[in-house]
Amino acid sequence: MDRALAPPPRAGYAESVSFLLAWIARLFDVEPAILTEIAAGDTAALRRLYDRLGPRVRAVATRALGNASDADDVVQETFVEVWHRAHTFDPTRGSVVSWVTMLGHRRAIDRLRRRGTRPTASPGGTPDDATTTDSPHETAEQRQARARIAAALAELPAEQRQAIELMYFEGMSQSEAAEHLGAALGTFKSRVRAAMGRLGTLLDELAPEAGR
Repeated sequence: MDRALAPPPRAGYAESVSFLLAWIARLFDVEPAILTEIAAGDTAALRRLYDRLGPRVRAVATRALGNASDADDVVQETFVEVWHRAHTFDPTRGSVVSWVTMLGHRRAIDRLRRRGTRPTASPGGTPDDATTTDSPHETAEQRQARARIAAALAELPAEQRQAIELMYFEGMSQSEAAEHLGAALGTFKSRVRAAMGRLGTLLDELAPEAGR
């Protein structure tokens, strides 16, 4: 299963870039039918949901806990809860994305309370917070890739950066983020597409070879 907010193990710079762009491209609403499948005991459906929303849950948990290892534990606990509670999901009360993200956020807050500490970051943090989180599983090259991603995000026009931040860091779906910003869904999707294209260009410019 994917480790959220981190390139695959031993990934080079190009793979790290591809990881980020592919991750953003997958941020679409999830059909409620997948939870019906999970409630019926379909483990393959659970894995698909994990692969789709695991990065999102880990982003939320990392922001709350400030610790990648604890965030990984929260992701695992969240999807165990999804497995046991899928039958309780009510599509009239929200999306699959918001429901799973909410479960993850609650798990993170519960863990903070047990530690007797407060969240390490507010909901409106900056790209650097999530893209430069240290992990013992990362190499120096991967940490450098994170820094370049953060720098590229900082160069985006404000409306494009905000669109990516709401989805990539705050765990919103495209429709939820569009509603949050008071933008038409089509307009919002256009911003995301433009942001993805601009990110690709910026990351190419920031690649190690570009400075030689």
